[in-house]
Amino acid sequence: AELIIAKHRNGEPSTVRCAFLGKYSRFEQLAPGALDEFDFDEPQQAPKVTSMAERYRGMKGGRANG
Repeated sequence: AELIIAKHRNGEPSTVRCAFLGKYSRFEQLAPGALDEFDFDEPQQAPKVTSMAERYRGMKGGRANG
């Protein structure tokens, strides 16, 4: 898991890599280089969301066009 520290009173914002320990319901900070052996995929782009207004504009007489 990545914890993103976006606001910090006395330090710089940063990202901390952690492992979730479900047995104890807690996170532990990973040692530097612990994830180097893994090949992470790039984040996938979220699907396009069509608003109700866009859907309505595409309809005539109660039927969708196309």
